Amino acid sequence: MSEITFRVVENGNGSGSGIQEAGSMVVRDPLEWISVLNQVNRSYGFGEDKKTMVQIFSNPPLVDFSTETVIAVFRGFCSTGGYGIQVVRVIEKGDKVRVVVQTKGHGGMAAMVVTYPYQIIAIPRTEKPIIVGLLR
Repeated sequence: MSEITFRVVENGNGSGSGIQEAGSMVVRDPLEWISVLNQVNRSYGFGEDKKTMVQIFSNPPLVDFSTETVIAVFRGFCSTGGYGIQVVRVIEKGDKVRVVVQTKGHGGMAAMVVTYPYQIIAIPRTEKPIIVGLLR
């Protein structure tokens, strides 16, 4: 068993997100990446050269899919602000990669808005199956 280093690509509350259920996605190529980004309420596509990813309002998070695999985790529906989800550990064990996530509730007063918290991380590229589970 070995610990895998990861970097946070993006955190969000997902208000207005198209991903409203708890779950996870593994992304290994740019086309899948555009799909995930569009589902978390963004408008991405390819530029005129058909290779460069562009966004209408700002730059998309950069990922090099030749060296990285992306994992997105979603908490699902939350009736107010203040909730979250966070990857706390990534472990390679045998022929699998395990991603351990932790959720948090709001601690007191919170914005009265529906949210769908998510976190997107990148790990060194792998083709191994990736299993996501809650911290116990």
